[in-house]
Amino acid sequence: MKNSSCRIFALFGVSVLSVLLVSCSLSAESKKEDPKPDVKKETVQSPAPAKKSNADAPKAPAKSTAVDKQKAPAQAPAKKEEVQPVEVKIAIDKADGIYKTGDTVTFTIQFLKDGKLTAGQKMGYYLHTDDGKKQMELYTSKAEPSQFQTKLTAPGSLRIEAAAFSEDGKVMKLEKGKKSVNVAAQVGVIADPLTIKPGFAEPADFQKFWDDGKAELAKIPLNPKLEKTEVPKTHQDRFQCWDVKVDSVGGTPVSGYLTIPAGAKPKSLPAIVHYHGAGVSSSRKIFNPKAISFDVNAHGIANGQSPEFYSNLSRNELSGYSHRNSGSREQFYFRNMFLRVQRALDFVKTLPEWDGKNLIVSGGSQGGGQAIVAAGMDPQVTLMFAAVPALCDHGGVLAGRESGWPRLIALKDGKPVDEKIVKASPYFDCAFFAKRIKADAYFTVGLVDRTCVPTSVYAAFNSIPGKKHMSTHPFKGHGGTSSTEFNAALGKVLDDNR
Repeated sequence: MKNSSCRIFALFGVSVLSVLLVSCSLSAESKKEDPKPDVKKETVQSPAPAKKSNADAPKAPAKSTAVDKQKAPAQAPAKKEEVQPVEVKIAIDKADGIYKTGDTVTFTIQFLKDGKLTAGQKMGYYLHTDDGKKQMELYTSKAEPSQFQTKLTAPGSLRIEAAAFSEDGKVMKLEKGKKSVNVAAQVGVIADPLTIKPGFAEPADFQKFWDDGKAELAKIPLNPKLEKTEVPKTHQDRFQCWDVKVDSVGGTPVSGYLTIPAGAKPKSLPAIVHYHGAGVSSSRKIFNPKAISFDVNAHGIANGQSPEFYSNLSRNELSGYSHRNSGSREQFYFRNMFLRVQRALDFVKTLPEWDGKNLIVSGGSQGGGQAIVAAGMDPQVTLMFAAVPALCDHGGVLAGRESGWPRLIALKDGKPVDEKIVKASPYFDCAFFAKRIKADAYFTVGLVDRTCVPTSVYAAFNSIPGKKHMSTHPFKGHGGTSSTEFNAALGKVLDDNR
């Protein structure tokens, strides 16, 4: 690029919660989002000396049917929006953000004022690696795009963050209504993602542990309680809806809203079970004219209550649930949640309208983790969608990279703080449930996701032995990802069943 600023860095040892609904013909009475992820403070390291480079463009990665293929270069999706007073844009040279170890990533940063490239602005970018470290480089913008390069020396992900700086050395802010946002942009890349493995080994008695749990569950009668509940005017006369409770282990029931198209005949409909992301919320009423829909809240709590009801639970009874008793595989909070995942399927399979063959599970974040558990526990699941799934690769931190949410294992001086958690957490790692999936599996990953980091998602994805597909989103974080391939697969199931 003529007169462009170009530098190259070598990265050594790069190994580095919204609830999503499937958009295929689904409508929901209400939507909830996961809490905003906590952002860990990181220490800025001194940048390595910059080097100019005219390196060739990196070679294309090996072909794979497991990941989306798009045209290069990649830049944030175009959308019509007003010209901003100040703006930072970033682009990479591969649309899907997927590279091979040894490849050079070329990324381009632009600083714009009133939509025009502007020179003289103090700028900087950070290279965030999987081990939580970051490297910073400062430069001054020119009236043309600035181009930089970095080399990926090992499998793993890299998040590139560009920002404009004010005279006081702080990231520039832009007022948008009542909000103040950083004048910044970010993009993610990943090297050899299909080689990433879980950070620790599967316990020898993993299967027995969950078989014992399912045996305990089987001793408890379903005892379903269905209470007819209101259907919104837009769906009245076309659907029936029930608030459902089903008995499960630990005294906490499965709790969800069940909707079935009015007049559905026996054995006529596929069933879709939706699982919730992190947080505390009611189930949602989902109205799909071509399927049974069962939306299960994560905690077996009452549905349809006031916002204050759920806020109170979140602050008190369910505060910190994601780490509760994490040092005991028998007492860890997620044990009973995972068994409720199975119990929800047990219930749906008793419905006379179920066609007996199409059993679909779906969720995002924590709900994506539950969808993986469902498909791994129950071989009758035929189709699975896990968007930016949580509960994956708990052992990532032991392999020198971040683990996925909820980051169970803490380190001090490079060693685990609590060995009991290290011993218990593999039994709740979705990578090991993924190994048992028989269903067609569809995933999404946001390459700038800081909650369910890309390597954690791939650790689970790579464990699946059968048909699978990953949709990568270089500019997306923990939310807003989608899979057109899953939507097409779901649409085919629903249409073929008519």
